Amino acid sequence: MGIPIIFDKPFKTYDEQIAHLRDDYGLDIVDEELAKYILSTFSYYDIINGYQECMMQNGKFKEGISLLYLYFFHLFDKEFQNILLKNILLIENSFKTKLAYSISAHYGVSMYDYLDKANYKPGYKGKIFFNILRTNIFREIGKTDKQNNLIACTKQPCKHYYDTHHHIPAWILMKNVSFDKAITLYLLLKPEVKEEVTNALISVDVPIKDKIAFLTSALTLIRKFRNVIAHNLKFVTYNQKSSKLPYKTTLNLINEESATTGITSFDDTYGCLIAIFILLNDTKEQISLLKCLQKLLTAPPLGVEELQPLTKYIVNHYLEITSLGADFSNKLIGLTRACIKSAVLSEQKKKGFMDLCNIIQSK
Repeated sequence: MGIPIIFDKPFKTYDEQIAHLRDDYGLDIVDEELAKYILSTFSYYDIINGYQECMMQNGKFKEGISLLYLYFFHLFDKEFQNILLKNILLIENSFKTKLAYSISAHYGVSMYDYLDKANYKPGYKGKIFFNILRTNIFREIGKTDKQNNLIACTKQPCKHYYDTHHHIPAWILMKNVSFDKAITLYLLLKPEVKEEVTNALISVDVPIKDKIAFLTSALTLIRKFRNVIAHNLKFVTYNQKSSKLPYKTTLNLINEESATTGITSFDDTYGCLIAIFILLNDTKEQISLLKCLQKLLTAPPLGVEELQPLTKYIVNHYLEITSLGADFSNKLIGLTRACIKSAVLSEQKKKGFMDLCNIIQSK
């Protein structure tokens, strides 16, 4: 028998969790049945640990913070994240589609042709290597032999094409390849093909080297935020300084001062939003994103009108913690103006967008 281990995080029943929160953390809990529902549905980690660094002081929750407030704050947080995730998935699909198109146009439809090492740079910044990437891609979709060649495909839809058509076109491969590996493939492209993919994703007229630098950072930034959202990790205080957007190029791509006033670095939640906005590269999708965000800023919790007074308090608190800023609504107006500047629009559409700006400003 070894020395018994005493665990510092023992199991606690919901009643014990409630007592701990109330007695040790000073959290206001009025309705214990509702508290059990919250803790059993959203988990202790999401509701408590997820916000304690910005809502606790000296080991106690700040005055005015109750479990019910944390619940409503968490609902708002999740709604905000869902808006970002929906648009990140649009970008991921668009990126993979354009990447597959260019690769296929240049190198054909057989994966042994379009994944031939002769078509790519051998490495990127001494950290990423094509041979390793190719092996990992094959392992992601099936089984390989000792020479790292694919011998059996196990994931759909790649399996269907491999078994029935005896090849896997790039546009099918991308269905089973992770966002991370698709980005890595882009980084290893030779200049001609990389420029083609980049121009397909960013239509604004700026130097191609600046576009490539922006796209490289933007894809990595939104991928990291995507993973935080998808894996239900701490979001409100998350940033990624190692993947921050190139400052001057970002300003040039937005081309609207009111959307970037006071911003000194694009590495946080707003930086992710800016990356999403630019890479959507479609006025209709950009306006849809802005409308969803503005609706969230004004909608009452759970759609209950009686809870409307709580909305402003939660929104202001959220904007402060995430560094989106108290002037976030003004930034949304600025991004709407950026849409109008960048698009060739009919007079009717221009009037509709300006009306949206006026509605946002009047809130």
